Amino acid sequence: MSERSPLRILTINTWKCDGNYDLRMQALAKQISSLDPDVITLQESFRTVDGTVDTAKSLANALGMHCQFAQARRKTRMVKARVVESDSGLAMLSRVPIQSTHRLVLPTDSPSEERVALLGILDWHGVVVNIANVHFTHLPERMLVKRAQLSAVLDACSTDAGIDVHANLICGDFNTPLHELQELLAGRNEWTIRDSYVLGGGESERITIRGIGADWPDAVCIDYILHVQKSTESSTVRFEDSSIVLNQPNGKTGVFPSDHYGVMTTMHFVNGGEAF
Repeated sequence: MSERSPLRILTINTWKCDGNYDLRMQALAKQISSLDPDVITLQESFRTVDGTVDTAKSLANALGMHCQFAQARRKTRMVKARVVESDSGLAMLSRVPIQSTHRLVLPTDSPSEERVALLGILDWHGVVVNIANVHFTHLPERMLVKRAQLSAVLDACSTDAGIDVHANLICGDFNTPLHELQELLAGRNEWTIRDSYVLGGGESERITIRGIGADWPDAVCIDYILHVQKSTESSTVRFEDSSIVLNQPNGKTGVFPSDHYGVMTTMHFVNGGEAF
């Protein structure tokens, strides 16, 4: 049994342009650089329509990574004392070129609430990985909508595009606390859906948002990296070093990178199959 180069992946909701944006971007770039991920999925990735402020592009330039962006949730926001038309979109950063991307519009029960997923195909040193970056609806009581959004992503993963995909990942902000995750995942028996945090030995204390506002008054986990595969298939990946990251303030400024913490794991590709 042999292995190819492992893939270190990080997901983080970057909190649009809120808080002290410039100091947060400095903290994000510095802390992500020290983590040295191979792929990063960003939610609430802020970008002005005129392109003068762009979270994903700035991080990609600082980290020396390729970048793909999916526009979403366009509205007027304030950044750096300016009122601007802007997006709170999804982005994918990678150390190797991203072969192709697709912006998938997700179902919603509110015409005013746009939700999309960014699907990317990555050739990681000869291994093809399909990565879905998601940001589901934020209202806690709307489990039916979240289930429909997850189903749309799973359907997209199963679409036969003539590509031999070795692994499927769904990463991002599910806006679903840990105790409701199994309820969200229930009912798709054709898929085996596993939590990389558990598979990779993540510690039991698991918080990705500190507890702010009416939606999440308590500290909870709502961000995940999930591995999905057909139920009839044996797994050919394993995970290690799963952890909560980006959960410390900058030592000089005391500013956190975001209102969310990140989730990070390392995926190993195993030839010959290794079930877990």
